Amino acid sequence: MTRDRLLWTLDGTGAELVRRGSQAKMLITEAQQMLDSIEKRVSKVLGVRGAPDRFDERTNDERDPVKLLITLACIGTELAGKLERFDIGDAHSIKCAGGGRHSRPAA
Repeated sequence: MTRDRLLWTLDGTGAELVRRGSQAKMLITEAQQMLDSIEKRVSKVLGVRGAPDRFDERTNDERDPVKLLITLACIGTELAGKLERFDIGDAHSIKCAGGGRHSRPAA
């Protein structure tokens, strides 16, 4: 194992997200589908002319800001469940495709 490999906790450079030092793996496409779902929903509600800018601007359609918040919370909970196996509460950094590294600020 190289010194560089020891510096990061999660590796997202291949087809799978892998936690160093464990068997935890997840296909990147699995996480990407959830992230795409979040982006699509947010764009549909907030990325349009006349988008609500307050939660008290309720609508009776799919652009309702409270429904958006609930949907995002549900997707976030599902994503958190899928990532739970990685035990990322202590992750210091994630190595990403392209050689980038995203680090968590020191506590």
